[in-house]
Amino acid sequence: MKTPLTEHGHLDASFHIDSFDWSRANGFGLVMGGGWYALDVDSHKEGAEDNARAWVKAHGVSSNTRLHRTPSGGWHLSYRLSKGYESLRTRANIVPGLDSRGAGGWIAFGEGYSVVRSTPSAVLPVAACRALVE
Repeated sequence: MKTPLTEHGHLDASFHIDSFDWSRANGFGLVMGGGWYALDVDSHKEGAEDNARAWVKAHGVSSNTRLHRTPSGGWHLSYRLSKGYESLRTRANIVPGLDSRGAGGWIAFGEGYSVVRSTPSAVLPVAACRALVE
């Protein structure tokens, strides 16, 4: 279970890290945007992994990228964004069970999470970026 560092979680985000009470936090948020993007597969939802695999394949997205397992059994796949799409926004329900985190969003990491694949983040192809804008 996520225990946020602040009362309102990411809504209280700040660069003033010395002002926080770190004693109760069990993880941290990895900020997306600025060229970073994540696909979030919610495996607990029926058909999510098959839906995500089909979307990834249809849009030429490499699955050989940094991969984290979440406490709920899901996955976070991290990507660098193609030129011109560095500010691609978060999108919910790309297909059932697949969301994304982009500019203004974040993914969690900490207690209960694990690095499954530590390879460098692949580039999200332009075709996928275009599909995420629609």
